[in-house]
Amino acid sequence: MLVYGAIIPHPPFVLERVGKEHAAQLTATRAAMESVGEDLLSLHVDTVVLITAHGERYKEALGIAFHDPYEADLKAFGDMGTIVEAQPDMLFIDRLQRVMRKDGLRATMTTNDTLDHGAAIPLTVFEPYMQNMKIVV
Repeated sequence: MLVYGAIIPHPPFVLERVGKEHAAQLTATRAAMESVGEDLLSLHVDTVVLITAHGERYKEALGIAFHDPYEADLKAFGDMGTIVEAQPDMLFIDRLQRVMRKDGLRATMTTNDTLDHGAAIPLTVFEPYMQNMKIVV
């Protein structure tokens, strides 16, 4: 059951360690993201589904990231120290792709080593709030 939804901005400079020079202009955005994080924490959800238009995309199929653990970094944006790991919800992923195929919809599993910035930024921001939550990207 879906219990919460949010559209999250994900430019790399929203992270202070990447966009230090933009910190003053992004105070409201960061506060809103913290509010979403607090909502996630208070809801005690089991699984967070993160949908991104970046990374592996397929014209005729839904791409589902399938590797354990998910890993994301920000090296492409000059942040060599940030590495985020998240645990995938393998059971949810399996059920999702089976239901889609049964209904005639196409799904494909991607096994890239790291997630793109569309997933990396939200995972980095929400890492402190997603205690014991599994992820589907």
